[in-house]
Amino acid sequence: MTNLHNHEEAALANVEAFDFNRYTALNDEAVAKTKEGFEASLKQCAIVKAAAEWYDTTEAQDYLADEGVIFDTKEDFFNRALDISKGWAYKMIRVAKLEQSKVTQFKRTCTQLEGQGERPERSVAALLKFAKGESQSTAKALATFSIAKDGLNGPSGFSARITADGEIKQSGIIENENIDYNVQKLLSKLQRLITNA
Repeated sequence: MTNLHNHEEAALANVEAFDFNRYTALNDEAVAKTKEGFEASLKQCAIVKAAAEWYDTTEAQDYLADEGVIFDTKEDFFNRALDISKGWAYKMIRVAKLEQSKVTQFKRTCTQLEGQGERPERSVAALLKFAKGESQSTAKALATFSIAKDGLNGPSGFSARITADGEIKQSGIIENENIDYNVQKLLSKLQRLITNA
């Protein structure tokens, strides 16, 4: 699971600032995209935050040097000790810094969506998107349409999708008025078919 030698693992297991053993024990649970797996991920986020804060101290550097454990950089520490990339580590740290009320709100939203028969993603990445204000609607797309960049639409692309609840989500602008008219007509007709089904 980690990329450590036995003496390095033993040294980290003795660190009181963060629970290395608990972090590794939570790994299997955290992989599952279930409520329990998400809860395990949240616990890991708190441990990663504590580990990063500990690693930045002179006490940590002295301890590691005394134990003969060498990490070239903080990224090397994340990679070898926690078996995660630097980018993922910082996402986990951002989650650990979120207000508890935001986490609770995310969990409630997921539970509500599940109650409506949807399958929301319970993950660190989904929580960060939610905290930024991005929607977690997982309504199934019944129809999609796209125009590639540098194609019929000139240098910009366009895409649209119609979800099971009849909502049309568009990205980009159609430059040609004739194409725009026909695409909007098509999308409207599909939307009516879906809402009247």
